[in-house]
Amino acid sequence: MHDHAISLDRAGLRDEALEASAEAVNLYRELIGLNRNAQLPGLAASVHNHTMRLAEAGRRVEALETSGEAVNLRRELIGLNRNLHLPDLAGSLWSMGWVTVLFEAWEHAPRAIEAVTEAVHIYSELSATEPDAFVSLRDSAAKTLDELNEK
Repeated sequence: MHDHAISLDRAGLRDEALEASAEAVNLYRELIGLNRNAQLPGLAASVHNHTMRLAEAGRRVEALETSGEAVNLRRELIGLNRNLHLPDLAGSLWSMGWVTVLFEAWEHAPRAIEAVTEAVHIYSELSATEPDAFVSLRDSAAKTLDELNEK
């Protein structure tokens, strides 16, 4: 369902993508009770994806809330396997800032600045060993950070 939501979004079917992403989150919330460690990556990815769909739909409050939830879930995954999940944590941290900028939710700027600063540091760390994969992400996150710092 998570991948289906992404495919729908790429096809320009935003309402359907939002519905599918919400369904994916709900399904993973049910599955998490069966085996938390096994289902946690899927839940984290689905919540992150749902944040993006909510933001695209203009649902400010929900997008801001789920961006924080995605970060919390990614942090939990870092405790299980730092190297595997570090890029995803950086992405969710950056998304928190992106959502703040998108909605001009400047009351959330201090938290977003902290999050995106961490994302830039993570991407810088990852760029040291995999520059082709992470330099452009670091630079894009840094632009978001600049936007946040301007406000």
